[in-house]
Amino acid sequence: MAKAAAQPGTRNGGKLTQAQLDARAQQRTEDDELIREAQKGQRTAFDALVRRYDQSVLRLALHMLGNEQDAQDVHQEAFIKAYRHLGNFRFECSFYTWLYRIVTNLCLDQLRRRKSRREDPATVLDASGDEMDLMANITDDRAMANPGRELDRKVMSERIGEALNKLTPRELNGVRAEALSGAEAADDRGDVEHDGRDG
Repeated sequence: MAKAAAQPGTRNGGKLTQAQLDARAQQRTEDDELIREAQKGQRTAFDALVRRYDQSVLRLALHMLGNEQDAQDVHQEAFIKAYRHLGNFRFECSFYTWLYRIVTNLCLDQLRRRKSRREDPATVLDASGDEMDLMANITDDRAMANPGRELDRKVMSERIGEALNKLTPRELNGVRAEALSGAEAADDRGDVEHDGRDG
């Protein structure tokens, strides 16, 4: 039983059919004409190229980046870059191959930026598309975790020191005794946390 001829758009053992090869050659000829017109300043010619490759560029960017927002940014940037540099197109390859290289390079740049920024999943996009920092509402009570709090602590410590320096020796002994009895009382109640240095 003879096999049916391969349909356009299907692959025959990994090889393109003659109809597919003819369609690609026709598309390349059309692309080259559109590029020449766009290089002469006809915006509608470039718009036709954008419409032709719009979804392919977006799919490629989404596949490489795995993030829809980043893919849309690269998609837009790729066509802007292609438009700006269309005068440099030399017809040595197809427009799609040239555009594919632009998209791939932009995606690689984006991935490098992600890596250098050490983006983490703590920053996400909310429903409106705004960035939301999940860590913003988590407090960190370590001494140097909050520079503002550390500055306040330092200022307060300096003020207390100045006030203590103004006290007479007798008043100072009274403050020390009060502080010690307060600390002992808190320790008896279990209010004081031990850091392991004093047992």
